[in-house]
Amino acid sequence: MVTLLVRCIFCGREVPNNKILCEGCSSALCEICGSKLARGYCAICGRIICDECSEMIGYARVCKDCLREYPEITDYESLRRFQFTRLLYQKPKKLSLKNVLNFGKEEMNEGYIFLRIGLDDFDSPYGLCTTYLGAHIALKLTELGFNFVDYPYLVRLNPNIPWKTRGNAAISLSLSVSKDKLKDVRDIVLRHIHTFVIPEFKKTQPAVAFYYSPIPKIPYTLKRIYYQALRDLTTLHEVIKLASSIPYGVIEVWAEDKSSRGIIGALAAVGAEFKDYTFELLAYRKKEKWAEERFVDARSVKWMDDFLGNSLTFDNIDGDRILITPRGPDPVLFGIRGDIPEALFLGFNWLKHEDIDLWCLYKTNQGTNAHIVKIPSLCLAKPYQTIRTRVRVDKVAKEKGKVILNVSDNFTCAKVIFYRPAGKMRKLAEDLKEGDWVEIVGTIVDRDENCWIINAEEFIIIELSPLETHRNPFCPKCGRRLISGGKDSLRCPSCGFKMSKKTKLIMLTSRKLKEGFRIIPPSKAHRHLTMPLTREHFSEFKRRKIFPEYLIHPFCGRSKIPLSQLKRTRTLLDKV
Repeated sequence: MVTLLVRCIFCGREVPNNKILCEGCSSALCEICGSKLARGYCAICGRIICDECSEMIGYARVCKDCLREYPEITDYESLRRFQFTRLLYQKPKKLSLKNVLNFGKEEMNEGYIFLRIGLDDFDSPYGLCTTYLGAHIALKLTELGFNFVDYPYLVRLNPNIPWKTRGNAAISLSLSVSKDKLKDVRDIVLRHIHTFVIPEFKKTQPAVAFYYSPIPKIPYTLKRIYYQALRDLTTLHEVIKLASSIPYGVIEVWAEDKSSRGIIGALAAVGAEFKDYTFELLAYRKKEKWAEERFVDARSVKWMDDFLGNSLTFDNIDGDRILITPRGPDPVLFGIRGDIPEALFLGFNWLKHEDIDLWCLYKTNQGTNAHIVKIPSLCLAKPYQTIRTRVRVDKVAKEKGKVILNVSDNFTCAKVIFYRPAGKMRKLAEDLKEGDWVEIVGTIVDRDENCWIINAEEFIIIELSPLETHRNPFCPKCGRRLISGGKDSLRCPSCGFKMSKKTKLIMLTSRKLKEGFRIIPPSKAHRHLTMPLTREHFSEFKRRKIFPEYLIHPFCGRSKIPLSQLKRTRTLLDKV
């Protein structure tokens, strides 16, 4: 029997003729209406929902069913109080992880082996944070004398996936351990998971993956999982299929069951490789402070930004708004981001804030634009991707505070939307004209008939069409500019010469916009993966491996460390 293939109505992937959606798109359908692609999850019940079945409450999305059930939730502050109440007074559900998947059968040497641990989906809108769990595990393993061969990794995955956690972050830890200590490390990790996780939220489906091998390298198949989870909509079935084909090493996956969505992020964290990277020093609050307002002295943040904010750190502050502190009910007090670890420790020592529980320095793919997929044509775009492509501007329109560019290439059209938080980027997009060519970076969020809907993240002006001005010509006899001489003629005001009114001079003038520069939104509208303009040179150095890699000791602790006590070593992964 021959199986005919057709195209998925959303992404264009090939599917059997008895289906209209591929596996990925069908898993991303709104759980209420079941007909539209979801845009996010409800911050109360956890269901993934589309725009029509939900409302935005401040920075969070809430389904209309929950708004009817909890009428007291009217704004973001009331939603935050609701989440804090659940965090503090709801009885925790016992988490029971078990070994659900095993791949690889390589014999291990009696000596030291390379171990990488991946963690994902341990947070929720009701509190806690995957990075907090990773920091506690890293500190415990450090105190017990285990040898880390690289920094803890904070791995940002596709920021567009509707069921993502707040920042879609997974964690990985890389160690060199003796074979007889492997079980001890596993027991420590699992014990911390049971201690620090509160899995009341329906969407929270945590998982941990252990990869170990006598070779201190990550197999290509695991790297593929990372890149798929970073740039595309991937399914658990695809991830497990890739993981099962590792050429060397062993993988163990622990979760509540084989369908836990956290398995995707845990395996992606194990496979993470950073061709470009930054650092984030995260400080965490004491538990008794979680329900209170954060205290970080704004003047000390501004002072730190004045000295370190031009290139050594980024996204600290935007105007009067402090960006290093989150707003939700999680244990993070602040996070300082930058390219040089010592600069982050310097800023850490300068900041004035409430007492902290612990801190951890993470190596991360934040601020690298690693999530962007470059495509030659819009016809190759897929939902939930962040694409980079060249298009021609066909129309510019304004609608309820938004600027909408109707664009096209030789095959497909799209609507590119710039929202009010985009600030100056939105204003510059409004100044574009028909015929301009731009390189757009944006998220594919929906499809309107044959037209993609794209939320803009940045753009580059490639080619501006000249501005045309029509003027009356000059008199061929005396040189004066002609004026109107009636319905169909022009006349010279000096000598009376007449000619047809259809004759016009077309003057081409340059535009104020500049070509060839990245135009991005202000810092307060940056996504975690957005590359700031200030670190473009660092990015190039790191991609070319001009910038030296090294491991700072200690990279986690309970109290601040003076710069004089920091020690540098080379990472094992850098030596291989």
